[in-house]
Parts: sequence; C-alpha cells; structure tokens
Amino acid sequence: MKRLGWFTALACSLLLSTLPYIAAPAHVAPAPPAPVAPQDKAFDPGCTKLPFEAIKMKRPIDSTCPRGGGASATDPTGAHALENEAKNNFCVTGDPVPVTYNAFVGLQTAVNNMTDLPWGEGNRLPPDRSKLRGLKIKDSSRALTLGEGTKVVFVGYVMDAKHDDTAKGEDVNCKLPGNEPNDIHISLRTVPGTQAAAPKGKPDLRCNSITAEISPHFRPAAWDKFDSPPYRPVFQKYPVRITGTLFFDAAHHPCANGIPSAGNPVRISVWEIHPVYAIDVCKYTTLTRCKAGDKTAWTPFDKYQIKS
Repeated sequence: MKRLGWFTALACSLLLSTLPYIAAPAHVAPAPPAPVAPQDKAFDPGCTKLPFEAIKMKRPIDSTCPRGGGASATDPTGAHALENEAKNNFCVTGDPVPVTYNAFVGLQTAVNNMTDLPWGEGNRLPPDRSKLRGLKIKDSSRALTLGEGTKVVFVGYVMDAKHDDTAKGEDVNCKLPGNEPNDIHISLRTVPGTQAAAPKGKPDLRCNSITAEISPHFRPAAWDKFDSPPYRPVFQKYPVRITGTLFFDAAHHPCANGIPSAGNPVRISVWEIHPVYAIDVCKYTTLTRCKAGDKTAWTPFDKYQIKS
C-alpha cells in the first residue's frame, strides 16, 4: 500500500504539473479581427450632380472605394480620411475665382507662417483642416480670400502630365494599381515647353510650376487621353484652362529656394487644384489672348480636335 500510495502521489503530482499548460489556451486573448477593407463601399460624392455630369463615366473604382479612400481602416486620428475627402470634393458650385501662379505662392506663404499646423509628412497631417480655409492673400495686386475648397480657375501651359502612382496606387484611391484607378497629375507653368531636371542640389526650373490632379472617380473617357503622346506637344503650345477646387497636399513639401525637396513633387507650392472639374483648351498660343473669362477662346477638352 505504501508503494501504491507513493505511486499515486507521484502520478497526481505529474498530472497537476501539466494543468497550467492545458489550461493556458483558455486565457489567451483571441486574435483581433482583420480590419475591414476599404473596398466595401461605393463612392458617394455627396451631391446629386458632378461638375462634369454630362460626360462622366462610371468606373470600377466608383463601386469599391469610398470618399475617404483607403484610410478608414488604418487611420485612428481620422487625419488621412479628412485629407482624402478634401481630394474628393466634387460639390462646390458657383463661379470659380480666377487665380494666377502668384496665388499659389501666396497660399504657400500663408501656411508657412502657421506655427500650429502639422504638415509636410505622410503621417503628420492636420487633424483639423478648417485652418486652411478663408486665407487672406495677395495674387499680384489683388487681395483675395481663398483656401481649401475654394473653386478656382487657372490658365497655363502643361509642362508634364501623367497617370501617377500606378504601381502601388495611392491611399485616396484605395491603393489600387493601374492607370484607371489613379490620378492624372498635371504640372502647369506660365511659359510653354518642357524642362529637364537640374543636377541634385541645384536650382530647378521645374520648381516654377503648380499642380492639378484629375481624379479617377467618374473620369470622362476623353480626359484619360490628356497625357497621351498626341496631346503632349499640343498642350505645351496652347494654354489650358483648369477649373477645380483648391486642396492643400499636407503630406509633402514644396521646393525651397528653387531646389526640390527630396522625395517630394517638384513644384512651387503644395496647394493644388484637386479634383479637376473642367478642362478647356485655348485656340490661341499666348496667355494674353487666353483670358479665363473669355468664352470665345476656349474649347472643352472632350470636344477638342488636334490642329493639323
């Protein structure tokens, strides 16, 4: 009996020593659920008619990528979603404010003077974008009150245009690859022609440009041709008129003293026209004859025929 008691005690001891390992799984926290992919909501512009309603084209991205883009599942502060929604502002009505290159310089200066606005990096964005509205600036001799969401019109020459971020996509477009679901970036200047990149660290004439972006959402079929080879020489000779809303690209830096900032678009200001509401082509070759308000000078791009 002594031996049996000893054996029984040993068996119980061994059994008890294994219990923590048997019971442990019951105390392990369950794995967190996978984040909901942003590709589960249709795009709702927030208004019944788009600025280009008559020529809009429904695309796959319009059924899968919401106004906040891909940030909804990975953006605890909401700053990324707010930026994406600002890029997708298709609902501003009324007449646009004519602006020149100097307005974009003035807007950039206004932001540079703000000490309490986080910007300049992809994860350092304004949590409150109201400070970007109603900025008082000078556009040459004109005093203007502009800001994010103001509908504007700009006349200039196309230095470069391309479907961008096509390899991995962009957050605003739910990181979908390819030409169709991504923006067309347009670099605009006040002088015609293209410009080669300057040596690293040297002043770059491409810094004397501003940016407009054509969103993929409901993008008219004709607009997809904007950066196609037949049109590139045309738009470097004939000015274009770009209408859309002002947007502050808080994830990037502009050129500094004519020198590009590493890893950033080459431009004078990170204020853009984004999204584009309308594109027109001038029948003349000089800015003096291509006034924004002269209706006789312009042809909508979707109706434009390349001159022989």
